[in-house]
Amino acid sequence: MKFLKFYLLIAVLLFGGRSRLLAQAKVIDSLLNALNSKTLTTEQQYNIQFKLAILYTENEPSKALPFLEQALANARKMKVDPLIGFVYQQRANYEEKAGHFDEALEDITTALKYTDNTYEGNKLFIYSYTSKGSVLRRKSKYEEALKALLQASSKADEMKNDTLLYSTLTQLGILSVTMKNLDRAKEYHTQAIDIAKRLKNNRKIAKSYGNIGIIYREQEKYKEGIEYNEKALEYAYLSGDSSSISYALSELGTMYDRAGQSIKATPYLLQSIANRERNNEQNELAYSYFYMGGNQSKLGKAAESEDWVRKGYAQAAKIKNTKQIVDAFQMMYINFDRNKKPDSALAYLKKFVKMRDSLSSVEVKEKMEELNIKYETQKKDLKIKDEKIKNTYLMAGIGLLLLGLALLYSALVRRKLKYKNQLQETLIQEQNKSTKAIIEAEENERQRIASDLHDGVGQYMTAAKMNLESLTDKLNFKNDTDALTYKNAIGLVADSVGEVRSISHNMMPNALLKNGLGIAVRSFLDSINQQKLKVQLFTDGLNTPIDSNTEIFLYRIIQECVNNVLKHADASELNISILIDHQELDVTIEDNGKGFDLSTLNEKAGIGISNMQKRIQFLKGDIHWDSVPGKGTTVVMNVPMQ
Repeated sequence: MKFLKFYLLIAVLLFGGRSRLLAQAKVIDSLLNALNSKTLTTEQQYNIQFKLAILYTENEPSKALPFLEQALANARKMKVDPLIGFVYQQRANYEEKAGHFDEALEDITTALKYTDNTYEGNKLFIYSYTSKGSVLRRKSKYEEALKALLQASSKADEMKNDTLLYSTLTQLGILSVTMKNLDRAKEYHTQAIDIAKRLKNNRKIAKSYGNIGIIYREQEKYKEGIEYNEKALEYAYLSGDSSSISYALSELGTMYDRAGQSIKATPYLLQSIANRERNNEQNELAYSYFYMGGNQSKLGKAAESEDWVRKGYAQAAKIKNTKQIVDAFQMMYINFDRNKKPDSALAYLKKFVKMRDSLSSVEVKEKMEELNIKYETQKKDLKIKDEKIKNTYLMAGIGLLLLGLALLYSALVRRKLKYKNQLQETLIQEQNKSTKAIIEAEENERQRIASDLHDGVGQYMTAAKMNLESLTDKLNFKNDTDALTYKNAIGLVADSVGEVRSISHNMMPNALLKNGLGIAVRSFLDSINQQKLKVQLFTDGLNTPIDSNTEIFLYRIIQECVNNVLKHADASELNISILIDHQELDVTIEDNGKGFDLSTLNEKAGIGISNMQKRIQFLKGDIHWDSVPGKGTTVVMNVPMQ
């Protein structure tokens, strides 16, 4: 009965959606018929052409361009600047949907030239900067995108226009999700959905429900996410807007997939792909392909999954969408890892981490947070300005005083941040010096102890063994038991000599000093009991000269990782790769042991892990742990070549 209700609901939505799509088709046909009238004024022609351009951009983008060109010609005839600007701004929307982001930015720049201080001119300003923020986000220029959106939002606040404010809040929410600032994103989308309901606009309500659903997806709250995306699909069908329906289908399918209902997810994702391909929605197609790839992977269809992800990457590269390219690298890494292709997985993992870190650096996030704070301050200032008008000159004085204090506070905060950054940089330099001194002292002490063991204790024990052996022929044992005891004593001394040599070698490996990192690690691994733990080592590019400190530090880190596997992992296989590529040295250590909960890493971190982190930090590199209980552990290190 539960499934019957579900399919009945889908049938109702599909029927309702088709009826509304037909209604929109009738509107388009009506406008086309009206356009054929020979009695229309230039202004009437412009209005019909512009409306048709908007409807086609939303539902059949490939048919929008001719009407944009016709509307532009009529706007120029009328010589009304904002009308000309609106055509360029709408053409930017068309170019964005087609994935032509550079062309879209050019059209937005042109549109802004036609703004003025009239009501329509201000509307053009807001629409243009909102579009600019959206396009820049797709190009992964997040700081510039936020600046544009805050300019649009400030102007929309001044005009007290709900429709315009909805657009700016929605784009600010989407950008905040991209930057993983989910709390701020939820604030923006909650404000947007309240406005959409007040406007009784089904298309906007659908989009806002879908956007909040994405936040729950990022938080892995799939039950809530499914509820919001089902509402989004319901309102999308009510709106009859093809683009909104495609978006809602894609997000609901993805949410079902993430919730472990992959079979249920497949038809939603396929329908979304079909809609977007039919409507030529170039800017969103890659995401649909990625989601389908993830779905096929979870269903155990490795080849199909890889095909979908590669298709998504080709689409992202085609429209030069940096954010989608980063997502493609991540999906390729996940796929290759699931499909037991470690070399390919590692290559794409490196590409993903490198591009992701460059696009979401701490510096960018801090600048964006500062811009957000400025925006909130400006909103407060606008409220103060309204009160100032009501309370005349007294409130004006208070407003100016508050503004002056805000500016003074902002200046003090910036100065404090600058001083804090300088102090932090100095501390880091001092810590690096201290770390280098400690590590060098450790290595010197290791070398001294190793030398004492080898040249002192080792030599004495070797001499003791030789003296005992020289007595073998001179001693007359009373029975076989005494002879065996004597033989065992010599054997124990011989084993002790070997153990002293092994300890001495591990503390200061001669192979490292003579032949380099790869030979030293292989020599160390050869000493491990291969019957208990099968070890494989892969190296590439180690002909490149490596700094001696880097060699020693990495050897110690690898040594510590291997010892941890032997002591704690209960693993049967250990794979180590050491690669040098594009001025970067990468080390990956992967075992199939019992793994651990990453959230307890800091709690369990002992001297060994702490020393690894210090050495990597000193080398200006990164170290990442990836582990799940019962599924082994992977340690990835990236160190720049000096």
